Amino acid sequence: MKTIQLACKSEPGSTLLVALMSSAILGITLASYLVMTPAQNTSVARSPAWNGALAEAEAGSEDGLVLINEHSRNFDQLPILIITASSDNWTVLTNSQNYVQRHLDSDNRSTDAYAGFINNANSSGPILTAIGHAQWQGFYPDFRY
Repeated sequence: MKTIQLACKSEPGSTLLVALMSSAILGITLASYLVMTPAQNTSVARSPAWNGALAEAEAGSEDGLVLINEHSRNFDQLPILIITASSDNWTVLTNSQNYVQRHLDSDNRSTDAYAGFINNANSSGPILTAIGHAQWQGFYPDFRY
């Protein structure tokens, strides 16, 4: 029995082409990972700031509810809320609006603070708005959305 040897056809560029394609796929994968990493870090750093701001907004709403609750027994006295608000360190903005801003430290240097607004112009009752502000602890402080 005779074995027949087939001649190999030489394709000189195929190995180079496979190496270039593999390098391109590896480069695209690495670049996409490097783009994804800062976005993930920003997302992770945003979560504590969000949770802190929510807690501070809740503190502002509690402060406003305490002021409103002082007159909750007699709803006819709610219009004089603006008079008694200054004794609780609330600022009177207009005849029907009060404002307070409190920092969460004793020397008022912290950026963690809340602001509360009470609008008493509505005949159905006061409207309370609270805003919390937490310091951004991110890796990229100049990053804007």
